[in-house]
Amino acid sequence: ESEPQWMAGALGRLSGSGESAFAALNTALARDGAVLRVAAGVRLDKPVELLHLSVDEGEPATSQPRILVAIESDAEAVLIERYASIGPHRHFTNAIAEISIERGGRLVHERLQEEGAQALHLAGLYVEVGERAGYRSCSASLGGAWARTELRVRYSGEGGEAVVDGLYLAGDRQLVDFHLDVEHELPGCRSEQHFRGLL
Repeated sequence: ESEPQWMAGALGRLSGSGESAFAALNTALARDGAVLRVAAGVRLDKPVELLHLSVDEGEPATSQPRILVAIESDAEAVLIERYASIGPHRHFTNAIAEISIERGGRLVHERLQEEGAQALHLAGLYVEVGERAGYRSCSASLGGAWARTELRVRYSGEGGEAVVDGLYLAGDRQLVDFHLDVEHELPGCRSEQHFRGLL
């Protein structure tokens, strides 16, 4: 309400309009979410944690959380995203995060998915890394019957860096996917990926 023009420009800018059916579904049905906007030069001294908690309401449910993150020039933050559920009920989480990191900014993004054994979890992460900016992600997928994380990183300035780490624990017919799409279209950008699993 306080910055409608900024919101209108930010919402859907990275996830696109209609490129992903699940991103479009999230845009149409999102009723919950968060905005983290760190002003230029600000360095948060404590992490920001977002807890998404699914509660059994007696029948299968769907949630469509939407997260917008804007790290402005030379700003720094740590974001912890956590998904959990109370009870073994069946539900579907379709989470979308759009993350923009401007010149010289830094974001550490930690994700923990520990939903119940009947949960279905789909996460779409859309990240834009600016000039000499840095994005570090660590995703742990520990729960759910089916869990997929789709991470798309694009560089909007030279000298950007993205380090993506992942950990998954799967058994008892669980399915866990990580899909990565890193677009190196500008010179001097760097990326690393490290994933470990226990089956």
